[in-house]
Amino acid sequence: AIDLGDATARPLASLRYAGLRQDGFSEQGVGSLGLVSGSNNADSLEGGLGVELSSPLTLGKTSGQIAARAQWLHEFLDDHGEFQAAFIGAPTTAFTSRGPRTARDSALVGLGVVAAAGKSVDIFANYDAELRTTGAAHAATAGLRITW
Repeated sequence: AIDLGDATARPLASLRYAGLRQDGFSEQGVGSLGLVSGSNNADSLEGGLGVELSSPLTLGKTSGQIAARAQWLHEFLDDHGEFQAAFIGAPTTAFTSRGPRTARDSALVGLGVVAAAGKSVDIFANYDAELRTTGAAHAATAGLRITW
């Protein structure tokens, strides 16, 4: 962490892997219109670099901290989750459905606040947005943290 006087800067680094494995299946009860599919897989490996700036926060007798963060994320794999299937009545005529192509780079920005609610109890709230040229994802969390 780097002390900036009234604030602190902290570097952020992340590496995240996610994998999806789906077993094959054959639909029942619809005759030749049912789908048959082999197993399907999708993988993601995402790395990120950024910074978080935090500062003490005092509201009356309540102390806490406010933080703003920004991170550049990069997707290293080019896996868009292809799904291959065929109709039971035409098993040699398979088709492929591809997942959406997302931008390989994105910005993750967020704001968070935590306040002491007791000796070992904190209340927190966070908002994060992942921004891509192909869309955005938003997340808000809030909770109570008890430490012992």
